[in-house]
Amino acid sequence: MQVKRLTMAGSVFLVALSTGYVMQHQDALASRFGSGEKRTAMASVSGLPLPMRKTQTETAPVSPPSPGNSAHVVDLPTEPAVVSLAAPARHGQANRTQEAPFAGATIAQATCLAVASAEPGPDASILLTLSAPCQPHARVEITHGPLAFTEQTDEDGDLSIHMPALSERATFSVQFENGTVVEADTTVPAARSTQTVALQWRGDTGLELHAFEFGATYSQSGHVHARATLSPTVAGLRKGGYMTRLGREDLPGAAIADVYSYPLDLAQGGAVRISVEAEVTAANCGQEVSAETLQPLLGSGHEVVEVVLAIPTCDAIGDFLVLNNVLRDMKMAAN
Repeated sequence: MQVKRLTMAGSVFLVALSTGYVMQHQDALASRFGSGEKRTAMASVSGLPLPMRKTQTETAPVSPPSPGNSAHVVDLPTEPAVVSLAAPARHGQANRTQEAPFAGATIAQATCLAVASAEPGPDASILLTLSAPCQPHARVEITHGPLAFTEQTDEDGDLSIHMPALSERATFSVQFENGTVVEADTTVPAARSTQTVALQWRGDTGLELHAFEFGATYSQSGHVHARATLSPTVAGLRKGGYMTRLGREDLPGAAIADVYSYPLDLAQGGAVRISVEAEVTAANCGQEVSAETLQPLLGSGHEVVEVVLAIPTCDAIGDFLVLNNVLRDMKMAAN
């Protein structure tokens, strides 16, 4: 079946929300995680309604972070009573101890604590794990720098995700619907030599991120997208990049992200063309959909740009809209 693709020249609104994640982290990014509020970051625009990060109030100082991996422990919100909680050491690093309030230092209540940890993996990836034994099938919102996506714990309250790192020093925040927040961080040296771009949105928008490596066209081996993601191992064998889709699409109103990663030490020389596509569906036809693009800046950080796209009427269901100029091409030098 031939697929009809329309290259968009209009009906696209772009707003650069910031020149880098570091600049927008405190105010603009926190506002973006609110429920539909407008945010101000170089312009006042309607942001993507992602979850608000809840500030924790500590009852005692936290010891300085160790240089390696660490797990942050935060209790379920109850009456204050100080107790010392220590996360287990990883890879020979010292424990990080945080004093956190919870009602009564009983074993039963301590087992309900939610704990997150992050470990570096191969190919600039991260293994993020979450244990929340008293919160099975719980919806959580995960943020990593400017990236955000929705997940759900299993019947035991556990969650395990392999995902790409956006930066060498990778930090994560996991927020439950009841307001509980746990955090984790790790160091991923390989992230320094990996380029990443991302597209993120909320709900059923029909959006996708596509990468066309070194002159590839549709359906060729160098065409990488969410339905042909490739694993980092396979991508390495063919000296190409890989796509990771993050988030649970079966959850209503979930935050979803496509992340394309390319290891620079595999570069063949040339360019990777990046495009944003939107399928016209019964869920989005005749509406406006919004998303955010993330593209690396020189040095460090990511530029975050909001994209607002007018979807054609329902007569065009099954067609695809193609936005070729939303993200810059990735220029690669041969190794």
